[in-house]
Amino acid sequence: MFRNYWCSFMYGMGLVAIIFIISSLVFPESIRIKDLYYMVCILIPSHLFSFFTFELKLFSKHIWIRRTIAIAFSILVLFVSGYTFGSIRLEFKSLIVYCIAALICTMVIVFAYYVADKIEQRNLNLINQKLSDENKGNIE
Repeated sequence: MFRNYWCSFMYGMGLVAIIFIISSLVFPESIRIKDLYYMVCILIPSHLFSFFTFELKLFSKHIWIRRTIAIAFSILVLFVSGYTFGSIRLEFKSLIVYCIAALICTMVIVFAYYVADKIEQRNLNLINQKLSDENKGNIE
């Protein structure tokens, strides 16, 4: 399990590094090293919580409940880290924008989960079809 966690964590860290590098190339004046620290501080607790929630099947046996809990925790970590790093202001207009952004991110994540589920279902159907074709060939 530790190896799976480590590989998954390093994949996340690599993704954070790629996003940071591309962002610093596109917006060289506005991206600072503090932003990389912010991204890593979001990744570590979110990834740790999500990995063990899914790996150990915590909170529920239903995958969508675990996904909802992981998304909510990640958004909470995003807001707490943003406040800690000083990039989130606690003003009414700002909070509305943050809530709308969190809602949009949640919809994108749910859509990505849905697409991943459909792809996995299609792959499983193809495997089942091949197995049933092989079984028919062995019976005849």
